[in-house]
Amino acid sequence: MSPPTGYATSVFINCPFDQEFLGMKRAMIFALAFSGLEVRIATESSDSGEVRCQKILALIQASRFSVHDISRMSPGGEPRYNMPFELGLDLGLRYGPSPQFDDKLCLVLDSEPYRYRRYFSDISGQDIRDHQNDPERLVKVLRGWLQATLEKRLPGPTSIWESYSRFQAFFRRETNLAGWKAEDLIEMEDPEYLLWVQDFLQQEEVGAVLSGGGNPAEEGFSSDLQEKDASEN
Repeated sequence: MSPPTGYATSVFINCPFDQEFLGMKRAMIFALAFSGLEVRIATESSDSGEVRCQKILALIQASRFSVHDISRMSPGGEPRYNMPFELGLDLGLRYGPSPQFDDKLCLVLDSEPYRYRRYFSDISGQDIRDHQNDPERLVKVLRGWLQATLEKRLPGPTSIWESYSRFQAFFRRETNLAGWKAEDLIEMEDPEYLLWVQDFLQQEEVGAVLSGGGNPAEEGFSSDLQEKDASEN
């Protein structure tokens, strides 16, 4: 059986959805979209008749790449178990009997180095990266993982962060013109936010072409993956 169309260029995001993590999640979405990947996330569709676990499993099956943030797992307070559960689904596919998922790749994130050993020791030995709850560090970690994993030419982490800073200014300006209030932006759903990201990236690409430059993320990353995806289907 062949992987679903778009599998080779899709990334599934498994992260907290609380307001405290919002800035981190939005930086993550931007960095992955900037790198030419199609972002898949559980909130991308809303169907009360769809079983959530089945939807998440379908998204994981449709994505070669995945990013799992387990920073809300903690022995104290009110730990969240959704994230390690979805990580388990992903690893189960990768190491399961079906060879079609043998090429799946994932990045596991936590807030501090080795913190996971206190409550999630089964994943000891895997390469867990820490972001220290800092969006700029998160972008750097994501970019480093993609570069090392895919061996594709990507802009440097500072360049991606500067692009994100320009996007934030664009986002505030354009949503304000569209009648959005600051408190409304906090409630904006991920699919709509992603549309703003894509609109900005398209404008950046057009601006680079008009100025005689190019989009290194598109040229050295996305196009190669799309050709691979087409050849597999």
